[in-house]
Amino acid sequence: MLNRTVKTAALATVILAATAGASMAAQYAWVDHNSYLYEHKNTSSDKVGFAWEGQKVKVLATSSSWAKIKANGDIGWVKKNKLDWAPHHVNYPYGYGPGYGGGSFCANGSNASFCFSIGY
Repeated sequence: MLNRTVKTAALATVILAATAGASMAAQYAWVDHNSYLYEHKNTSSDKVGFAWEGQKVKVLATSSSWAKIKANGDIGWVKKNKLDWAPHHVNYPYGYGPGYGGGSFCANGSNASFCFSIGY
């Protein structure tokens, strides 16, 4: 009986951790047009970096028309219309056929983190 209770509690803990981790998962986007990264949500603010077209970037925050991203180690704001929120379609060489550039899912908890990627 005690063994079954411990197993049930362990399973509930794993489910709770997975659910909490999923809510903290990173979101990614692809740069649709070369763009500067700005210190603030304003194109007249200081430029703090650059993102290249086709580059996968980590989205840290969003507002109505801006996204705060991490690209090449730099963190700054870009207009949302400079980003594509879906992976790009690619033609794989050597007969693998058409597909998408892949995707990734990361979950970060206070004691552990994991990432799952496909297509890379």
